[in-house]
Amino acid sequence: KIVLDWAKVKDSNGEIYLDINRSGKRRVRFTTDAISRYFPEAQVASSAWGTKTHYFYEIDNDQGKQLHMQIAFSGKNIPNNLRMMCDKVNQFFPFSNKRKNWKWRSLYVSKKAQLYEDTTTEDIIEILEEQYKELLAFESDLTEKLSQ
Repeated sequence: KIVLDWAKVKDSNGEIYLDINRSGKRRVRFTTDAISRYFPEAQVASSAWGTKTHYFYEIDNDQGKQLHMQIAFSGKNIPNNLRMMCDKVNQFFPFSNKRKNWKWRSLYVSKKAQLYEDTTTEDIIEILEEQYKELLAFESDLTEKLSQ
């Protein structure tokens, strides 16, 4: 609930676009203007998430034990223009998944933050803000390279 509430605030501030229908207890998913400029929605909702979006940032809440953020790409039914953009991204930040017909790829994964029984709401928000700051730095680096 804390993670989802944090994302709702970011969404209402216009910083992210929360996909509430693709978010739950384990993962909260969102997109940003900066990455959507390079990875626009496809015409058909056929990604592995059943969306037109072939990427999502994910906040992964591992059973309340740790938190991390990542950007994941869906290769399922990916249109050629988005596949070519993934190939361009791969030049700067090689994906670990090298298969030609890949289904999932993670490009960026933040440091994992451990959560404990005495971790407070304020602590979790501080962790989310720090991970978000790191994610934005990565995003800035990526978009700068893609614009060249």
